[in-house]
Amino acid sequence: FSLPSKRQLVAQVFLPSQRLAGKDVVADIKVVPEGKSEPLITEKIDGFDEVMKEAVIDISGIPVGPYKVEISVKKGDMLLGGSSNRWFKSGDPKWLNNDIGIIKEVPSPWTPVEHKRDTVTLKVWGREYSFKNSLLPSSLKVLGDEILSGPVRLILETESGKLDTSVADTPQISVEKPGIKAKLKGSMRSKEIVLEVEGEVEFDGFGYFTFTFKPEGSPVEVKSIVLELPIKKQYAQLYDDANYNMFNTKSGSIPAEGISLPVARSIRIGDTSRGIQLHPVLSTMGKTTTKAPLIFTPSGDTMVLRYVISEGIKIDKPVENRLGFICTPVKPFDAKRMRKTGHAGPPVKDLELIEKGYASAQYWTAGWTGYAGGEQSGDGYYHFTESWCEGLAKLWKEKWETERIYPCLYVVPGMMTSHTPEYATFWKEWNGQYIEGLEDLMIDLANYDGAEKRPRGRWMDVDFTVKSYQDFYFYCLDRVLSAFEKEGVRVGIYVDCTPSSSEEIIKPYRQWVQRLHQIVRKHSPDGLIVIHMSGDRTMAVWGIVDSLVEGEQYTANWRAYMVSNPGLTMNDCYPKVLPMDRVRASYAGTLWGPLEVFLSQFWTDKSQKEDIYRQENKGKQPASYIKRFRYITGLMLLHDVPFWGEFYACGVKGDPQSPWIKRAKWGYDETVQFIPYWDTKGMIKLEKTGKEEILASGWMKPDGNLMVILFNNTDTPATVKLKINTEKFPVKLKEFTALEDITSPVEVFNPDATEPDIYKYNNGSATIDVRPRDFRLMIFR
Repeated sequence: FSLPSKRQLVAQVFLPSQRLAGKDVVADIKVVPEGKSEPLITEKIDGFDEVMKEAVIDISGIPVGPYKVEISVKKGDMLLGGSSNRWFKSGDPKWLNNDIGIIKEVPSPWTPVEHKRDTVTLKVWGREYSFKNSLLPSSLKVLGDEILSGPVRLILETESGKLDTSVADTPQISVEKPGIKAKLKGSMRSKEIVLEVEGEVEFDGFGYFTFTFKPEGSPVEVKSIVLELPIKKQYAQLYDDANYNMFNTKSGSIPAEGISLPVARSIRIGDTSRGIQLHPVLSTMGKTTTKAPLIFTPSGDTMVLRYVISEGIKIDKPVENRLGFICTPVKPFDAKRMRKTGHAGPPVKDLELIEKGYASAQYWTAGWTGYAGGEQSGDGYYHFTESWCEGLAKLWKEKWETERIYPCLYVVPGMMTSHTPEYATFWKEWNGQYIEGLEDLMIDLANYDGAEKRPRGRWMDVDFTVKSYQDFYFYCLDRVLSAFEKEGVRVGIYVDCTPSSSEEIIKPYRQWVQRLHQIVRKHSPDGLIVIHMSGDRTMAVWGIVDSLVEGEQYTANWRAYMVSNPGLTMNDCYPKVLPMDRVRASYAGTLWGPLEVFLSQFWTDKSQKEDIYRQENKGKQPASYIKRFRYITGLMLLHDVPFWGEFYACGVKGDPQSPWIKRAKWGYDETVQFIPYWDTKGMIKLEKTGKEEILASGWMKPDGNLMVILFNNTDTPATVKLKINTEKFPVKLKEFTALEDITSPVEVFNPDATEPDIYKYNNGSATIDVRPRDFRLMIFR
């Protein structure tokens, strides 16, 4: 097989049995041009210690073209066997070693890493990391506020004492000229051990540190290695572990008395606007015996996070450990891009809205690769011709010009069709799989410019982190997006089936996502980059994108849970597994930078006979379905979180998408300020009849307009008085007389109604009824 980027041919020779191995076994390898008898390359393997041995052959000096690779194996004078394989040497394709999408200067809205020579502080957008007398941050300022009450510490304890990274010389800090990255280097030592630290902080605030422990002479018995993070209590309110299994996650409020937790792949501690996300250290430093190595312990005005990395290890040679962290939010909230986009929503035909920049993103546009949702066969493209790209862009031109619908091209990072010459040549380098017939696709890639259409073939997994695959992938994507740009069509990207962004692949995955970001912004500056990440909120990887889609994991987990709890329905899921503090800790729009877009996949509940109802009522949605989707829509709106297909299952008579249009016409744009229920600053208050969990969030515009959502998180109906304290608002509110619920009338609740529900507004208040597990989204008139 070939390793084209290395210009190598690798021949692997397997003996029939280990018993035949020996110094007298010889393999002769010849590389012979097709149709010739004399080899251009000969290679010999002398002696076999094991059943397999390989030869790595430099093929840089031979011409492009077809060859035979002839191998014969002898043991002494006895011929053990031989083979003759077809092989093709390709020239370098145009895309190999390109730098398309490689960040060469800090992209907007981030700012270059700043380091003043007379300070120990690194500044990036919205955050400052200081390293005074510490090998890890001694200070973390987020949006101007210090969130730590002491330095981050890595503590190694031996019988003779402790090695503490917060008691060290300040590390050396240097920043490269474009300000993309800062590098740090430092060390400290005891009588027994030397600790060396090398780190880097990138423009988005991601810090990545490698610790190397070296014994001073004889082996060292280490009692424990612990990471400590002392956070001010006011910023240690919420915890998020990004666990895919909703029954295992501990995301939510951090109890005042503290808590012990298992290790998660990423951990965020903070409030709803400031925090830090850790990517836990690899457990390469010995065993951790406790089942709960993450321990939150209150101490005065501090909540101390202790992560027990190791509870005993002998260090007799240099060993490494790593830590990644990023402070959140990772970028400014992009209100214009997000608020003016219908997420897999309705067409925008209204000229007024088009002129104001409203549009709808069509997720899951799979036609550009032929791959759609797990199919293992089908037409595949990749390495597109110019005319094919032009044709695809023209298909979307009319939808963009008449309905303001733009595609988010469906992407799977490591999935491609095997019926491409590129795969046939690079499959081994890309960690793909050999299949019969690849030799028939061998051509000179240096003179190849793609095909209009591929034959039907298998879809194969490859390693998306391999550089040459990224070169190929982004070269193709660049050509496709360039065609959309020429046609004047906005276009985005929807990334599905993302690999786990575990610590091992954070850095190569970061580069993949960064290249994706650069290419989309180059050709379609307003296009959305959407990641379907299924609970994995690793900001070290996803911080540069626009939105994160998740929610499918609730469907998968809840269906399994219902098997052992047959009395439950799908309508029971979200009220049970998404308490308010968990939603704030995981989804609140101010948490991350990228905004989450919630996806519910509860399409059908057999226990409530929803399919039977649809069949008997000509496709009409049953009441249980509408109530289920209204509940999760209201829950997300309450936290200013968009919904996949916003309002499409709200059961509103007429156009089911009309609430989105009404809200857009109200002016849900980048000028709007969100007023969260957990911090209304006295602007919005509710008078309730009891202790019901009924909450209100709002949105205000600079011109004095107001919109409020009321959400009833109980299973009983309620009537509440909504009070607006106009003197608390930073803008002068308009004179209102009524509130219109733009998600009404709802047939399943009020079959005879034909007009939206309207409530009188007098002297700053209105009395409103709210249905169980439901919401009202009200525009003030």
